[in-house]
Amino acid sequence: MTPDDQSTEQHAQYLRELAKRRVQPLGTNVSDMSLEEVGRRVYELQIHQEELDIQNEELRRVQLDVQTSRDRYADLYDFAPVGYLTLDDLGNIAEANVTLAAMLGVDRSRLVGTRLALYCDTASRTTLHAHLEKNLASETHHSCELLFYTQRGNELYARLDSESTEASGAVQIRAALTDVGEQHKAKLALDESEKKLREMEAHLAHVSRLSTMGEMLAGIAHEINQPLYAIANYAQATSNLVRNADTHHDPLIDTWQGKIKQQAERCGEIVRGLQKFVKKKDGDRHTRDLNQIVRDSIQLIKADTRYQSVSFECRPPDPGPQVYASDIQLQQVLVNLLRNACEATSEASTPRIVLDLTFESGRVRLSVEDNGPGVELSQRPHLFEAFYSTKPDGMGMGLAISRSIVEAHDGTLSFAPGTFSGAKFVIELPAAVAAKGQEP
Repeated sequence: MTPDDQSTEQHAQYLRELAKRRVQPLGTNVSDMSLEEVGRRVYELQIHQEELDIQNEELRRVQLDVQTSRDRYADLYDFAPVGYLTLDDLGNIAEANVTLAAMLGVDRSRLVGTRLALYCDTASRTTLHAHLEKNLASETHHSCELLFYTQRGNELYARLDSESTEASGAVQIRAALTDVGEQHKAKLALDESEKKLREMEAHLAHVSRLSTMGEMLAGIAHEINQPLYAIANYAQATSNLVRNADTHHDPLIDTWQGKIKQQAERCGEIVRGLQKFVKKKDGDRHTRDLNQIVRDSIQLIKADTRYQSVSFECRPPDPGPQVYASDIQLQQVLVNLLRNACEATSEASTPRIVLDLTFESGRVRLSVEDNGPGVELSQRPHLFEAFYSTKPDGMGMGLAISRSIVEAHDGTLSFAPGTFSGAKFVIELPAAVAAKGQEP
């Protein structure tokens, strides 16, 4: 016999004794009743018995419904999609459902009786303490977000919603813990997108400034070109005049005048190269000599005094391979690669850049290799991503734009480890005949 059966039997015995005590005061003896009275009493007892049976059946049905509802509520409580818990005024867990135990990775029997703060990170413990203080101060709804660490060490971002109530003279805090990890990731992604948008806006402003500079440079180059031409002519005229004069002159004068003319012409070439580089008509594609594009790009880089110590080694085939392309756009790509290589070799004792140009199976391959420190393994997968830069002050757009230009020419731009210490970038393009069916 179970404890519940014993309790039921004891209760029935109690009711029987109570009924006896109530019947005794009536003082009615059955032997003093007539047969008709006895029959009437028996009939009434039968009616009462039926009433009791019906009431008992009703009670048992109600009791079963209550038990079913309690079981259903327990299932809903335990297996709800959020973690339910009850805290005392000290923040100890008095009750917890199965979901909460699963969220924290702790058995429910071990969870009850522990402080909820034990499962939070340090910063969230302060937030939780302030949250509980608010609950104890008022019986309104309060909410906060916390970072928990599960038993396995995984992070759990969750929102705690709670209200305080009083039960049996003690304050209790009824709470629900909701996993907001996905919302947290979405917020981080949104913040990152906003950051990239701000960077892009800054980059666009930078591009706008560069565009203005380009227009100014074109105007300045046009103005400078004339006096440079005049200097070269005057140097040549002076040299002719000195040679035709009857008087003896120092041979160094001819040398110096020759150098003046040479440097003036070199400046003119640089200025004309800059004018060509900043032209807006960069979408025109024709059959181009890639050797010439390489030479022009090197000349532009050599004009920068910061790179005077860099040694350029170019290995062009003869005749040079022809590509169907915009020479301005390819020059933009090559100048960017050469400038990166020059900056990478700034710490080298003898900075060196090797350009290798080959032609095979209808494809032209141009590599730019330096003897700088190279690129770290962790950085290589991100080199061509927009806004990613290995330089502290870099915009992270040069390689991304360069790859887009090369791919628009049906080519590829890739990174490869250098044959010596540095990095190598490889451009592959279809040859002109393979690209457009035109003869070089």
